[in-house]
Amino acid sequence: FPYTTLFRSVQMIEGFLKTKANITFGPMHVADVQTTNSDVRAIKKDVNFTPKISMEKGLKLFIAWYLENETWVTKLSKPKQ
Repeated sequence: FPYTTLFRSVQMIEGFLKTKANITFGPMHVADVQTTNSDVRAIKKDVNFTPKISMEKGLKLFIAWYLENETWVTKLSKPKQ
């Protein structure tokens, strides 16, 4: 199954944004995990779902959406407590 690493994802984002990320390595946060895995075989079997776009295309589409809508979050109001 195709997979990507965090560093490859950062490289793709750098390419789409035409900028270099400022990466700082530090100690792992308590919530960090060493490895994550995703396996779509079960959902393919259970509901006949197959992803239709690649990680690269999905990131590209998301970044394009974000850049068009980045001020959207500033229009949200705080939830009432």
